[in-house]
Amino acid sequence: MNDHAIHPLRVARQSFNLTQKRLALETGVAPQTIMRAEQNKPINADSRRRLCAYFHMTSDALGLVNDKREQHKGRHGEDEALEPAPSQTRSRMLIRGQALAVQELESSDMEQSRRDFLQALGITGTSLAASSSPLLYPPLWERLSRVLAQPSNMDNETLLHLEAIVRDSWRVLPTMLGTFSQSLLQYVLQRLEIVTQLLSTTLATEQRIRIASVAAELTQIAGELLFDMKESEQADRYYAVGLEAARVMQNPLMQVTLLGRRSFIPIYEEKPEKAIPWLQQANVIARRNAPSITQAWLASIEAEAYANLRQTQDSMQALQKAEYFLEQHESRRSGENAHTRFSHIVLLGYQGVCNLKLQRPKAALSALRAALQHMDGARTRHRTIVLTDIASAYLQLGEIEGTLYYIDLALETLKQVKSARVLQRLNDLNHALEPWKGLPDVKQLDEKLLAIRPLIAQA
Repeated sequence: MNDHAIHPLRVARQSFNLTQKRLALETGVAPQTIMRAEQNKPINADSRRRLCAYFHMTSDALGLVNDKREQHKGRHGEDEALEPAPSQTRSRMLIRGQALAVQELESSDMEQSRRDFLQALGITGTSLAASSSPLLYPPLWERLSRVLAQPSNMDNETLLHLEAIVRDSWRVLPTMLGTFSQSLLQYVLQRLEIVTQLLSTTLATEQRIRIASVAAELTQIAGELLFDMKESEQADRYYAVGLEAARVMQNPLMQVTLLGRRSFIPIYEEKPEKAIPWLQQANVIARRNAPSITQAWLASIEAEAYANLRQTQDSMQALQKAEYFLEQHESRRSGENAHTRFSHIVLLGYQGVCNLKLQRPKAALSALRAALQHMDGARTRHRTIVLTDIASAYLQLGEIEGTLYYIDLALETLKQVKSARVLQRLNDLNHALEPWKGLPDVKQLDEKLLAIRPLIAQA
């Protein structure tokens, strides 16, 4: 085996979210033996048999090495290969492994903020294993195991809980972006794995539509997290799959939000012309199927795309359209939309960034200062973006002192947010300061950005 390759047993173990310690408890194989096996060292026949039986995989497939002291067992010996597990068995094991992994995580000495994150999502081990809530008892993984064994009998409580997972994920997303992007992404992808397994079974039409809806929602959340982590290619793939699911279930509103989110990728990859067709397609669907708040959000994204193309008139018209739809929404006294998180303050941010792209720093400053003044303190990531854009506006005005002041404020909040996407905005601003690198304060900015990168890499 290649010394640099990941051992097959480790791959199998991690695919079920099991630590070596947890796998040892599940199989009765000593942790030291599992460690030896994953180091490609020989283990005894009994341990090989237990691991093969647990994963329903052959000894060769798991990369298990025979102990040379043993006699060859022959074709019908105790180390005989097992047939691979059917997909339903694998699904049950996966779900069980996820529940055990959460219990393992909760019992470890994690930092309080990470424990709070798990509790905010309702995924602590106790909530999975011993909640008194009628929706969580029996535990989700146990009910999903039953469903996978008898897929035609999908119970409504399981579907309700899957839908609740989506609502909870949208609820915590604004405060988790950056700081807990990796943790939330892992949580979402684990749930998406369960949903994928469910969709591979035989389901009634209504059940399939509801589960496909959950899948589309989860792919949208995964895409946004990956986009914030600057994993644009992966984000685009999840958005594309989400669009397929939304079309299958004939959900036009979800198609609109997915097309809108997907448009951010070419805009921020400096290919805004590729965003226009997606936004036009979204607008066509939105006219009959989307609420005014979603149309306001779409118009704002469109304005940013046109601003990046230096098309001033089109950008300003799109901003006016966004304001019109937002006024319609506010006149109905509707709340903020969880999928777009769009509001008057967010619109001010779009007005600011569009004017920046169009080299109109005074207009940009006016909008951005208003956004900062009325911003909710919990929106730390949004605050960091606005502070960075204010610094950019001061730079366009040639006011270096103001630029550096707001960069320092943005860096302080970035330490909390830990967003790779926001860091990129600050890096771009730093490059724009190249003509002033002779100034000591500007020169120190390189060191400040260098110091913050490890924090974001660890997030």
